[in-house]
Amino acid sequence: MKCPIPRSWLSNATLLALFVAVLAICSAGIWFLSSDARRAIDSLATANTDSTQWALAQTEVEYLRFQNSLLQATPEFPETLGELRLRFDILYSRVQTFKNSRSYEAMRMNESVIDAVSSLDAFLAEALPIIDGNDLELAKSLPDLRLRVASLHPEVRTMSLVGVTVFARSSDYYREQVARALSSLALASGCLFTLLVVVVLALWRSIVTSRRKALHAIHAEARTSAIAKTSPDGILVVDNNGIVLDFAGAAADIFGYSKEEAVGQQMADLIIPDHLRAAHESAMHRYQTTGEKRFVDKGLVQLEAIDKSGRLFPVEFSISTSQ
Repeated sequence: MKCPIPRSWLSNATLLALFVAVLAICSAGIWFLSSDARRAIDSLATANTDSTQWALAQTEVEYLRFQNSLLQATPEFPETLGELRLRFDILYSRVQTFKNSRSYEAMRMNESVIDAVSSLDAFLAEALPIIDGNDLELAKSLPDLRLRVASLHPEVRTMSLVGVTVFARSSDYYREQVARALSSLALASGCLFTLLVVVVLALWRSIVTSRRKALHAIHAEARTSAIAKTSPDGILVVDNNGIVLDFAGAAADIFGYSKEEAVGQQMADLIIPDHLRAAHESAMHRYQTTGEKRFVDKGLVQLEAIDKSGRLFPVEFSISTSQ
């Protein structure tokens, strides 16, 4: 006979499995939301770190420096022509960065910026051979360059103003994404905390109930054991296969076996006479296969038994079953 697991402990195991499953699901959800929030924060941080708006403003600054170097350039001072070439190279680099960098993709879709960049790029392409030429050719072109550069100031200014608008909107978008992700994360964390509290309380209540039932079962078993030990009758508890599970009361005095000798043995080998062995085995087989109870719960049944010494004597049996 196997000792059944109390239902309360099955409930505890179910609650524990549910607790673990809920914890795993919610943890995965929080991890996903936190990753989303982290990505949004990283995107915002990256945008700030790259300082794209500052770099765009520097384009206008470099334009003004180039214009100033044009006004100061003169053939009499070759170093001013060198400064002019340096400022041209820096401005050229800034414009190329604007044209090719992914950070400015949104700006490059604006029609005003497209026209401004087109004009600025055309000027740089035309001025490049002059700037890279000899000092004499560059000196001759200074008046024309000054006029062309002065006319480009509105285009450069347009690029800066559009950049302020675009990057302001982009920053607002990233902040909204971060706020939304953090709100979702906070909501998921709150739900997880609430759910964990509910599951823990349910598990605690189940454990308390289980302990109470276990204590009640221990007390009931103690009372039953006390009754069995003081009973004037011999009490044998056997399983469906006829194996002795308990040997209590006056059983040791009646049959001559100690409890240690009897428990774990076949009851038929201990107390059933040879001439009744076949009938006993047939009754056990019938009960195991069909559940038929010929002598069970029929009151006192008069039979014969043998003790440890093999002595045959009359006995009265009262047989009952229990799950």
